[in-house]
Formats: sequence, structure tokens, C-alpha cells
Amino acid sequence: MSEMMLELPVGNTNITDLFNFSPALVTDLKQIQSSERYQGGKGHSLRSISARFRVVLTACRFIIANESNTDVLKQGFSAFVEDNYAFLRSIYSSDIRKELRNELLIAIGIYMGSPLLKHHYQSDLWAFYFDAQDAWRHIDSTDLKETLPRVHAEMTALLDSEFELLAQKNYSIETLHTRFTKAKRLLRERLAPNFKAEFELCGLQALSADNHRIQKSLFQTIQSDVQQKKISLRTGTGYFEVVRWLMEVTEQEVVDAYRISMQRYQTHAKRASLEKTYSDEELIELVYHLEQAIEQARDSKQRVTLYFAKIQLKTCWNTAPMCAIELSDIKEIELPTSKKTMVIMLQKARKGYDIDTYHLDGRTVNSVMQDLLHVKALTEPYREMDSPFKSLLFIYQEYGELGCVKGTNITSYINALLEAQGCGVRYNSQRIRKSGANYIYREVAKDLRKYKKRMRHSYSTFIQHYKQVEEADSQTTLGEAIQTMQSYFTGREISADIIIIDKDNPKYQQTPTGLCVSKGNDIEAQQYHKEHRLLHKENGQQATWCSDYLACIWCKYFRTVADPDHVWQLLSYRDYVLADMRASVSNLEGNEQQKEAMEVLKNRVNDILRQLGIRNPQAIDQAEEMQRNQGMHPFWSFAISAVTV
Repeated sequence: MSEMMLELPVGNTNITDLFNFSPALVTDLKQIQSSERYQGGKGHSLRSISARFRVVLTACRFIIANESNTDVLKQGFSAFVEDNYAFLRSIYSSDIRKELRNELLIAIGIYMGSPLLKHHYQSDLWAFYFDAQDAWRHIDSTDLKETLPRVHAEMTALLDSEFELLAQKNYSIETLHTRFTKAKRLLRERLAPNFKAEFELCGLQALSADNHRIQKSLFQTIQSDVQQKKISLRTGTGYFEVVRWLMEVTEQEVVDAYRISMQRYQTHAKRASLEKTYSDEELIELVYHLEQAIEQARDSKQRVTLYFAKIQLKTCWNTAPMCAIELSDIKEIELPTSKKTMVIMLQKARKGYDIDTYHLDGRTVNSVMQDLLHVKALTEPYREMDSPFKSLLFIYQEYGELGCVKGTNITSYINALLEAQGCGVRYNSQRIRKSGANYIYREVAKDLRKYKKRMRHSYSTFIQHYKQVEEADSQTTLGEAIQTMQSYFTGREISADIIIIDKDNPKYQQTPTGLCVSKGNDIEAQQYHKEHRLLHKENGQQATWCSDYLACIWCKYFRTVADPDHVWQLLSYRDYVLADMRASVSNLEGNEQQKEAMEVLKNRVNDILRQLGIRNPQAIDQAEEMQRNQGMHPFWSFAISAVTV
């Protein structure tokens, strides 16, 4: 018989031996070889892809020569997928080289018309499908099956049940994946070594057997590890939450024992948190190289990813909710003043899937609205493509297909792009959320606009021209502060702007903290009267002005004056009123939110005083002298019942 040659994009290859083994197998190989991938589509090199197809042929020859049940392959590639991929599973666990196996898996996926998934050919994988990202994640449960086979079977059945009922649950696939990851770790590492016999006898019900002995022991161990700082407080509370969930879904009673006190470790956690923040210099370097990378981005994936980083750097939003933003989550509103504002909604799994709503006007959070609009415009051409991602905001086109920014690899990709620009600071979303960069970004942006067309400047040259940024006293991010104040001052527009005027103006309303330029009867005043209408009704009053003086320093109508008397008002607000409020809640249970709000207010006053000090340093010195000599400003006499110095 004459030799049978197969023509490849680059070169030919002899497949006579494969044809003699199975003509059906060769027919399938020719079909695979004619696919877009092996014809050099999607940007593949013809020479490289021809070499990779030869790897597929080598893999088939290895299987024919080494597998005991190789006759099933005579029917062609369908042998790999029949009987729930039984033949493929046996090959995966054989001695076939990794490079042969991986290219064969790709070829089988092409034959099937869709890529193979890990749980198709690997045993004991718990598979989780993330619909929003059209992606699978897996948990390898082999070690749990080897250690606690009965518990493994129960957990696998529980996972199937959770999938069926997930639409009725108050948590998503993300939370379910996290819970199974932690549950497996607890069972394998903390329970199996000491209670293997009990779990093999009773399964998961062992957690409540013998008066909840095992459950109590687990809680006690976790509490001890947190106290000895072997694990973090966050990890410990996460373990507690998973155990309670596991008891609930298996219809067992939860023991309320060995609690972990969040408040007890709050001071240490806060100090540790501050140690993980970026310095101003690090943020400046990140911003510079990020803007440089955006200027030099070559394709849509790079541009969209870098704008994702830019928006996160300004807003401190969490990665997962940002990846899940859809166009329907963004609402543009036309105001009567012909200005536009934007409302954007983010859903956070760690907040019980509550929706956080952010109001952007292009100023409150500097240029974030413009960045979001730019991403919408940049991705508009791709939205006609048939893809499950087309409703998402952060999408891109790559090799003719639509992709989306995914939280699993976004950080590493951003770092790769920044490192290519010579950035020496690692991009870390958690550190960004703790540090905040909006203030830094506003300052850096001034020079970025100046040097936009001269990006060949080195970072050191840029720094020489950069206006030195003043060190911030507070580590509270602008995004966190605004969010905290929005939850307390509902219905009022929170503004980060600090507007200072040089002298008092009698036409403006006087407040205990400064001046109000509102005309009255605006949204803020209406909200205030709505909240206090019963009080006004009882007093027979009908006012047009807002009197919520605690909210003044975050209000867009607030103005402060660079003179000693108005600085004294702010000092008294910080040192008397806020101090008195903090003392009044210091002994209350669950006072963390109140304390956080008061800390934000105090930091806001400090920011205003810092700006006043730049405008009129003498006013600060004189105001401090007035407070030392006269105590609290008389405007605040209504706020606290007794004043002691």
C-alpha cells in the first residue's frame, strides 16, 4: 500500500500507520486539522500550529502503543467522549506526557465543537459554573475522598442539591464556591486528623453527635488560633460562618459557643490594615505608569483592563463587583442645568448581596464618570457580537472573540502591563481599597495633562516636575468616607470638594461650621424637613432652610471662610461636639458604625483645616488661641449640655 500523506499549512506528514489502524480515526483527524485553529486562525503562527498538530498525531500513536483498551479508538475520536469520557479519564491518569495530553485535549474539544472542561476528564472535581463570566472553577476533592470517603459522598450530593436550589438561595455561586472550599479545608485539615472514626460512622451528622462535641471542639480550636494569631480574625470568622451554614443545610443545631469578638481585636486589625496601605509615593508611581500604559496600549484587551485599573484606583471599588457591572447598572441622568450625572450600582457578595449605589457627577469622584463613559464607547463596537458577555461593561475583543475582565486573573495581567512600563510598585486591589488614590490622582493628573504628549519622559523626570503632594493625616479613603456619609445623610448629595472663601458674606446663611450658599427649598432642605416634619408640626414651624448642621461639612453648599472666627467654629465642632458624641456611644454594643462615621467627620474637618492652613496660616494660629482662652465657640452651645475643658 502506498504511503498516505497529510498536508499541513507548513509541510506534510505521513499518517499511513494511523490509517492502517483506523480509517475512521484519520477521518476525524483530517476534520480537526481543517479547523480554524490548525489553519492559522485567531492569530496563530502557521509553522507553530502545524508543529502542534503533529503533537496530536504523536499523542494518538502513544495511546495506540501503550493503552490496553486501545481498540476503542478504532471508532475514531468519539471513543474519547463516550460513557461519560471513561476512555479519556483513563488516558489522563496514564503515563502520557503532559504536552501530548494537553494538545490532545484541545483537539478533542475541536472535534466536540466546544472546549473540554476539567471535570470531563479529571475525577473527583467539584465544578462551579459562573454564568456572568461564562467560566468554570473547580475544587479538587481527591484528598477528602481518600481521607473521609463517606463525608466526600455527602458533600458531593450536597453540592448537587445546592446547585438545584441556588436560585432560591440568598447567596450566589461565588459564595457557594467559597463555602465548599473552606468546608473541605476544615474537614480535611482540622476534623479528619482527630475525628476520622466518628465521621466514617456518622458522616456529617457527627458534628452534632454526643452533645455537639466535635462542633464545640472545632469552634474552640478556631478561637484559640485567632487569639494566638495563627490565623487572621477574618479567616476565623469565615470558618465560623461556614460551619453554621453547613449545620443549617444538613438540618443540625448550631452551638453558640467560643465566639470570636470582632471588637476585641479591632484595634490590632486596624493597625495591621494601615500597615498594608500604599504610601503617597507608591500611588504616584502607580498612577504615572498606568497613564503611560494606557497611552501605549496596543489592543482593546489592554486598554479596557487598564481603564479598569484606573477606575478602581480612583474609586476603591471591589474587584468582583466591578467585573460584574452591566450596562443596565449605569444610568445617565440629564439635569435641568444641562449637566449630566451618573448613577452606578454595584452588588457585593460580602455585604449580603446588597446593592451599593454611587452618584457621579464628574467632580465628586474625579473624572470617574468620564472614564466609565470612555469604556462604554470603547466597547460599543463589540456589543453586536453573539456572546454572553455583551451586556457587561468591561469587555474586549481578542482573536475575533469577545472576552470579559475576570477577577481571577485581572490583577496579574495589570501587573504584567505595568511592569512592561518599568513600574516598580505592584498593583494590589486590596491595598488600593485600603489606601485610596483619588486625592493623589487629582494632583498627578495636573502634570499628566501637561506631559500627555511627551510620554517618553522617564518617571524620574516626571517626578521632578510633579507638585509635591502633602501627606494625608487620615488613612480613610475618599471612596469609603463618601460611602459612609451617604448611609448616614440619606437623600443628600455628598461632595468631596472643599471650597474656601476669603471673607464672610452676609447674604449666605450662617451655620455653626461655616456658611451655606443654598437658596433654600432644595433637595437637601426637603430631605431634612421630610425627616423632621413631625417635630415641625408640633412646634408650628415652617422653615425653608436645612438645619442638619452635622452634615454641613460634606454638603455641596458648604463654604468655609479663611478667618479666625470660622476656623474656631470648625475646631469646636471637632474637639467638643464630635468628642462628646464619641463619648456618648463608647459604651454601647454594636457602636462600630457610629464610631466609623465620627472618625470620617473628624478626618473631614482635618482636611478642611489643612486647606485653610495653606490659605491663611495665621487664621489657624489665632483660632487655636481663641479656643484655648475662650473654650468652645458659642455657636455650638446648643449641641452639648455641658462643656468642660
